[in-house]
Amino acid sequence: MAAQYPKTRGLRTVKKEILKLVDSYIQKADDVEMVNATMVPPLLDAILVDYSRNVPDAREAEVLNVTSTIISKLNVRWTPHTTRFMVGRTRLLFCVP
Repeated sequence: MAAQYPKTRGLRTVKKEILKLVDSYIQKADDVEMVNATMVPPLLDAILVDYSRNVPDAREAEVLNVTSTIISKLNVRWTPHTTRFMVGRTRLLFCVP
């Protein structure tokens, strides 16, 4: 319902564009250690919690695109901290009871 309001639609558009920029940045990053250490934990915390709290119609596919890029770009650099984070958020992300 709220997604029908012009201001809400505008904010969702801004969020999508920011997620696309972040996705492009991660794809092109040369210093993946820096990205993994400084950017990934707070980014995942923000986008996965937001994704899980949204109603299904308001969930942005760009969140999944960024998460997929993080996983593929940092494939061997997936740390135990990140794994624990993802396991803790899986219930929220996929709404598993």
